[in-house]
Amino acid sequence: MVPFTHSNKITSYGNVTEQQKETRMQEIIDCIQNTLNYPHTGFLYIFYQDPLLIPYMEKQNLNHKEKITFVPNMIDTIATLFHYAHENLQGEIVMLTNADTYPVEGFEKVNLANLTNNKIAYLISRYSDHIFQMCWWWSL
Repeated sequence: MVPFTHSNKITSYGNVTEQQKETRMQEIIDCIQNTLNYPHTGFLYIFYQDPLLIPYMEKQNLNHKEKITFVPNMIDTIATLFHYAHENLQGEIVMLTNADTYPVEGFEKVNLANLTNNKIAYLISRYSDHIFQMCWWWSL
């Protein structure tokens, strides 16, 4: 069973079956593995609301699990994530992304010095123009 105990919803998908939850969680696990495999990923902070997520994730056969840190996030807002990064990741290059978005080959060609020196945020999306899954890079 996947760790969605408080509701039968997965983000904005509405009511879903157990099989749909399993399928969606596998997509997210695959994305997490891709992020962990990315050579420039030093750490992966996973923000969660349901404490059952931790044992669920620990059962997954993921490479580079040592990069994962779980952070309880009872207020699910972008502001909460930015606040955490500001308070805990000063001096680091940070990528903030949804669980189903991950860096791919070529992403390392982004000119991080230009972004950092000019205080520019970089936004990517895995979707077309009508639905945005966001990812930000910035230096704190």
